Amino acid sequence: MRLALVRLSTVLLVASALSCADAATGPGDFLNSPFATNATVRFVDIEGGCWSLDTPQGHYEPINLPAEFRVDGFAVRVSLRAAPDMVSICMMGRLVRIDDIRAR
Repeated sequence: MRLALVRLSTVLLVASALSCADAATGPGDFLNSPFATNATVRFVDIEGGCWSLDTPQGHYEPINLPAEFRVDGFAVRVSLRAAPDMVSICMMGRLVRIDDIRAR
């Protein structure tokens, strides 16, 4: 039984690592440069409330969404860059810093 649990844990760890690697290099990868796109601001009522940006390229979690843009359903144009040095309890998508944001 113990050996089966160790094997299962190993399989899950490898699968998790592979999915993270795919996410880091998949479409919409902008780790080395800013990324501009249209987005819709979304609020999800988990962990005390989490904000996300829904874009055609995927879902992103901003670490610095200005208060005046914290309106669920707000259509915006944003310039984003990756925030690999940050962590979040929300886990709504890749963490990003907003360089520029405006209503569209």
